[in-house]
Amino acid sequence: MKSLFHRYNAVVLLLLLLLSSCALPAHARTLSESAPAMDAANRVIGVIGLVRSQYRLVVPVSRLVGGAVDGMRAYLRAQKHSSSFLLGAHGNNVAVIRRDFNLISTRYPRVDCRGVSYAALRSMLKTLGDPFTVFMDPEQYRRLMDQLNGDSFGGLGIYIEVDQKNHDALTVVEPIDGTPASQAGLRPRDVILAIDGRSTRHMDVQAATRYLRGPIGTTVTLTLKRVGVERPFNVVLRRAEIKSPTLTYKILKNDIGYIKLNVFGEGAGAEIDNALRAFDAAHVKGYILDLRNNGGGYVTAALDVSS
Repeated sequence: MKSLFHRYNAVVLLLLLLLSSCALPAHARTLSESAPAMDAANRVIGVIGLVRSQYRLVVPVSRLVGGAVDGMRAYLRAQKHSSSFLLGAHGNNVAVIRRDFNLISTRYPRVDCRGVSYAALRSMLKTLGDPFTVFMDPEQYRRLMDQLNGDSFGGLGIYIEVDQKNHDALTVVEPIDGTPASQAGLRPRDVILAIDGRSTRHMDVQAATRYLRGPIGTTVTLTLKRVGVERPFNVVLRRAEIKSPTLTYKILKNDIGYIKLNVFGEGAGAEIDNALRAFDAAHVKGYILDLRNNGGGYVTAALDVSS
């Protein structure tokens, strides 16, 4: 998997995509151990090792194990199951993860162990207190790749974020020119209070994206809060085919070349080359590379652009 980095470039983005099982050898299982449960447990334990070896700070194993178990408890509660039988975190022993997954599988054979592991991973990484270190399931990762590689989809054409400086409100970063969001007048810093009447409180970007995207031609209603406007208001938008542009460029007054780089997509380096050739042909005096609200992307693309 290609390396990625977040738009704030504060830390390396730890993208944990677990598409396949991390199965134990047959001889490593007892007769009472469930294969799906052990695969799920090893998935979580593997990520604990990855965080311990790759994360920018040293994190106690006990914190990671405790966060994972909290996620497992939350998943069971959401499924209307008891979680009181889970052992919880005891010191630095990751073996509790395996035992708890086996207990879940024994008591609730129909529970999706992979779903439990995803909940454990999300909860575990939240204990880092770092919004730039995230777990993505396969579907979330696919959508990210669509954006980075410039693939098209049915949507509105807005970059969004959860603004930690504004009570974790779902906030418009920037609309893309020529899209339904731009044509409807959405502005940076608009707060999205609801999507089709569904509150965005405690909603993350991945969940919001699922509701914002949809078949081309269908409508979606956003409830917005805007600075300077007294009351929230609704905007109805019709989804269109969206192809996230890697960059746009133009020549400003005084013969200055301007490049707005939206994302470090796979072809960003080549597109920068094309823009610079156009500027050279126009004999510009200098260049501006605008990285505001850049969505991040491939480390290799960032190196290409920097070069």
